[in-house]
Amino acid sequence: MKNLILITFLFFLASNVSADVTVVVDGTRYYCTEDGRPPQDRQWRCVAHCASRTSDGECRRYKEDFCGINAACTPYCDSRASDGECRRYGDDICRSED
Repeated sequence: MKNLILITFLFFLASNVSADVTVVVDGTRYYCTEDGRPPQDRQWRCVAHCASRTSDGECRRYKEDFCGINAACTPYCDSRASDGECRRYGDDICRSED
């Protein structure tokens, strides 16, 4: 009976925790969550993945941008014209795809 209570408690505890995932790309640490939503206290970053580099370290071929699980990199608009068209883009941001 004790084991059943303990297993039930651990199951509910695990189901309510969304763990942060830390990803290090080219020496820079980025954060995302397992469910693909940005953590409350951190910003998402879009990171260009380098598939292969030259001998001096320059990127020769890029892969898809890394943006966390279940998310897509989206161009962020810093300012818009009166008709809604983007006038100036800032850094890419990540948006959940669900």
